[in-house]
Amino acid sequence: NAAKRLIPTDRQRALNMIMIPIGIGQTLAAAESLSIRNLYRPNDLLRGISSENVSLGTIKYKIFRLLDSPKTPTIVATLNLFGAAALIFGSGNRKNQIVGSSIIAIGNRLNEIRTPYGRDGADQMTSVITQYRLLTAFIPDANRSDEVFLRAVNIQAWMSYFVSGVSKLFGPSWLRGTALSQVLETQSYGNGPLACKLKERPRLMRIITLFTPVWEVSFPLIYMLPVPHSRLALDAVKIFHLGIAAVMELPRFFWGFSAAHGAIQYVSDRNANGQKTIDTFEQSVFVAILCSMIASVVYGAQQRQIDIERRKGIKGTSLLELEDGSVEYHWRKPTLNYVNPD
Repeated sequence: NAAKRLIPTDRQRALNMIMIPIGIGQTLAAAESLSIRNLYRPNDLLRGISSENVSLGTIKYKIFRLLDSPKTPTIVATLNLFGAAALIFGSGNRKNQIVGSSIIAIGNRLNEIRTPYGRDGADQMTSVITQYRLLTAFIPDANRSDEVFLRAVNIQAWMSYFVSGVSKLFGPSWLRGTALSQVLETQSYGNGPLACKLKERPRLMRIITLFTPVWEVSFPLIYMLPVPHSRLALDAVKIFHLGIAAVMELPRFFWGFSAAHGAIQYVSDRNANGQKTIDTFEQSVFVAILCSMIASVVYGAQQRQIDIERRKGIKGTSLLELEDGSVEYHWRKPTLNYVNPD
């Protein structure tokens, strides 16, 4: 029995594949936060703004003023380092992973309230995963708790890819193949050496831009692949995230999203082995999301057509169709107003 306890189960391995990357990503995030402490001062970019819309003199105002203090991010980053250490070195230890996730979930939520900008998708995924781990910890049965957590992260992961892909399919810059080039023109994401190299290859950027929504929408098909192929597909997605992290100089980006792949592989392996548990629920979630998105797309298309017709009629304007979109214009006859210089 002692020997068996030393051998990690499939569920334990999946939990470690999630928690260790989260711990690494949060270590990098905490180090970054500690290195830019000057930006958290009252007049700088990452100043606290949570108390700006709160009535003066109230208890809530006093709490938010304390949260807005320049010292708060340093304290939270330090605590997150302890939480990250619990995830990295608590491999296979459920209690350590729950405690570490709780610290990170609460700390990141405080940072979001204090300064609700300056984050990317990987930060959001990290917050969701750690919050799921905290919430599922209240399930009395440990095995059931871990199973629900893995299934929840799995649903969150494929839903994030799928919904992101669908939204890109209705984004003009993605359909034109210019989204990536536009992102790399910004100061925040386009000054790295790899970004500069990529900007010299517009054709490659266009291919990457057009291909991205295609594979994101197709992501749920990974559950239909044999286990070796599904793992190769996940490795390809990891390489994609690694490329984004390298080009845009976002080291946390890779760790935040690749952490969720542990849950995806766990569910994919169990389904392939015939060990299905609550997959009916997951299928129902997918069907519900798909139906909702189809209804939203149809409604959005109808509203867009109505808006176009209104622009042509009531406002007295016309549309000029160009290669990169439509231009709304109104033509008026020129008027000559003579002004006597005397």
